Amino acid sequence: MQRNEAVAGPVSGMEGIDEAIQTGKTIRLIAPVLNDSLSRRMAYVLRALVSHYERPELEDCLHSCLVELATNASRANMKHVFFLDRGFDLENPDEYARGLAEFRASRERGGWHKSLRVRARELGLLLEIVFRHSPDGWRIEVINNLALLPQDERRIREKLGRAMRTADIFEFFTEHGDDTEGQGLGFAMNVLFLRSENIDPSLLRIGSTADQTVARLEVPLSQNFVTLRGAGPSHSAIPA
Repeated sequence: MQRNEAVAGPVSGMEGIDEAIQTGKTIRLIAPVLNDSLSRRMAYVLRALVSHYERPELEDCLHSCLVELATNASRANMKHVFFLDRGFDLENPDEYARGLAEFRASRERGGWHKSLRVRARELGLLLEIVFRHSPDGWRIEVINNLALLPQDERRIREKLGRAMRTADIFEFFTEHGDDTEGQGLGFAMNVLFLRSENIDPSLLRIGSTADQTVARLEVPLSQNFVTLRGAGPSHSAIPA
């Protein structure tokens, strides 16, 4: 992997992305939450990557995975704002459950994200999407600068574990269709998508440190690609 980097922020043009891909530079997209601008730039990077490395068959799969990961990270930032502004004690299981129910209810009413986006920016919360690439493979990370809450970490491990055991989406929906908000369905679909492209789903990993959460997807393109599996405080799709 190349060590030189290019930052493509909200005001950067697509020309900078094209140049970074041509020269092997790391690309970083940064915003407080997932919005239309970030979604467009994310899709543009993926399209340029698969074109440059002549792997167009991977675009739909990687886009689906990346949207799921970025949506989850963005939701975590906005949930943090929601809990903080309402004074919920996240270490109290009853208050956490009540806060989560209110957060979901606010999402169902619509228009919930506008004020939370502003507050996320004020609080310095960031969603960062990092693309490292070479002819041997790609390493894509979705980072938000919040640690995972223990409750959320347990839920993610459960979702990933269920997804890895899924043979097809119909089986998953039959067994877990009653889960709140259909949680885990996105993970299951993407695990199946990765398998269909001969990408090991265990290369989709999510981990947390004291000050950030990182979701990483590695895409080997040759036998020379060295994965980071097992490096750092991450959780594979296989439950411990």
